Amino acid sequence: MQLPNGHPLCKGKYTIRRKLGQGGFGITYLATTADGGEVAIKEFFMGDACVRDALTLAVSVPSAGSKAEVERYRLKFIKEANNLMRLHHPNIVQVYEVFDENDTSYYVMQYMPGGSLRDNVMRYGPMDEPTALNYIRQVASALQYMHSQHHICHYDVKPGNILMDNQGKALLIDFGLSKNYDGSGQQTSSTPVGISAGYAPLEQYQQSLQEFSPATDVYALGATLYFLLSGKNPPEASVVLERGVMPPAQMSPHTWDAIRMAMVPSRQQRLQTVDDFCMVLHYGAPQMGGGTPQKKSGKGWVWAIVALIAVLAVAGIVMVSNGGGDSYSDPDIDNGPVADTTDVEKVDEPEPEQLFATKYVSRTGKSGKASSKVIIDYPVQGPQALVDAVRSYIIALLAAQIENIGTYSGDRSDGEVIAGYYADKYVDYFNQDEDLKEDEAEMDVEIKKIAETDLFVTYETSDYVYSGGAVHGMESTEGATFRKSDGQRITAIFKDTYNDDFKQLVIDEVTTKHNLSLDDIATFNEDFKYSPMPKTSPYLSRDGVELRYMPYEIASYSEGILDVTLYWWQVKDYLTTDARALCPQELE
Repeated sequence: MQLPNGHPLCKGKYTIRRKLGQGGFGITYLATTADGGEVAIKEFFMGDACVRDALTLAVSVPSAGSKAEVERYRLKFIKEANNLMRLHHPNIVQVYEVFDENDTSYYVMQYMPGGSLRDNVMRYGPMDEPTALNYIRQVASALQYMHSQHHICHYDVKPGNILMDNQGKALLIDFGLSKNYDGSGQQTSSTPVGISAGYAPLEQYQQSLQEFSPATDVYALGATLYFLLSGKNPPEASVVLERGVMPPAQMSPHTWDAIRMAMVPSRQQRLQTVDDFCMVLHYGAPQMGGGTPQKKSGKGWVWAIVALIAVLAVAGIVMVSNGGGDSYSDPDIDNGPVADTTDVEKVDEPEPEQLFATKYVSRTGKSGKASSKVIIDYPVQGPQALVDAVRSYIIALLAAQIENIGTYSGDRSDGEVIAGYYADKYVDYFNQDEDLKEDEAEMDVEIKKIAETDLFVTYETSDYVYSGGAVHGMESTEGATFRKSDGQRITAIFKDTYNDDFKQLVIDEVTTKHNLSLDDIATFNEDFKYSPMPKTSPYLSRDGVELRYMPYEIASYSEGILDVTLYWWQVKDYLTTDARALCPQELE
């Protein structure tokens, strides 16, 4: 539950206008000041642990076991704000004030009405190279300042954490994962670092960040440029290690040199500093024995890069040249509604009592050798038709996990009761089956809200069932999108999935993202090239349309569940009338 529009904060100094975004650790609002100015206010609110009183709006932690953890992250939240107040750079978000209210903490920061670079690409498609480089060089300047003058690494550089104004200025935000290092290069905190897939290198997954190394941020900067020019998320670090990086789009040789050398899997072998990255961006990679322009540096930049190229060439890592998610949210959570970037006065804001809110519930079952877990983002508030539709969907989905298990018919207002009911049902089923009760059978189901805009809500379900033996396990993922205005589930997403251009789009996205050939796919689904849609229905996310293929459907089991995002700018012309009406309004 968020603060209502019009609510005053800090003794009336600020007034909430609307929510900008929400993540796992906070909610960010657009607010006005007493003199009519605009600021962004971030509220500490851990969605999985915190609740808000409907009358007083005070934030509390019901679970005694979670209180210490929540307090630890709240102090980290305040530390993040105080660290930002020490940084003074034109391309780093400015924090004005930190205060406590409603039994939680807030900080007030600069508001950028243009949204994030990620928002912009999602709406309008990939950027041209000069525009992308303009933004990247500004972010590089901010990182160079942080690294050289403050010994701070950001550790979450990505398009969603770079805001823009309407004059081409970029602003680096969200320092929730950043780390400070002392003069000897040792970290001064031991807080675990989160992961933004595609932008985090291997050492970040391994939590190997004890020593100061700007090369980790360099990797993310190169991955960000990859996204801006292609409109596609970069491959994850494990994929880069195994298969390398291929040019995502047409670009100049120097730009591709900078990307590929920034995204080298080995931290020791990639570009070491932001200055090195910018040098390659300007001059390109020096050629062995060639006449590439060289800029002298006291740090021996040219010779270091020449040595790097030689090492990569020997290791076979140098990739082939092509020759030629809300702005104010946490890194790993859905970013919420996209801010209007033209005229905020025209936004149709829902009444507070009509806001769609959920409660995170989790229940487990255990009996004999059988176990189960049910996790749900259960609707507790919102337009009644929408709440009823999502609740019915959740209950039907839980009932369908095991044939003839029965449908819950009691009071649907309490998600905890429903989660507990099915957790127990799954365990009972396993224990009643003579073939299963001797095995360690398991059923895990997670139904979570992954996207919400002013127009729709989308839920995604991940389930795993193990019924004993070496090969009796199965996992799957599916989703459903509901229109907010009437609760209607939107099942018809595309007009014609046999359209040749559309089919080729899907084939290209699947084969490129997962590095599969049509021959690979044909081994498991020989009809893929005729009808490349997955067996599960597509659904909408904040980015576009999500496709989830079942295990074994188009690839070997070692590939896991294949997923593809078809971005709004790619598919808007292929959508049905109902689906297109839910597109970001900027596309129309």
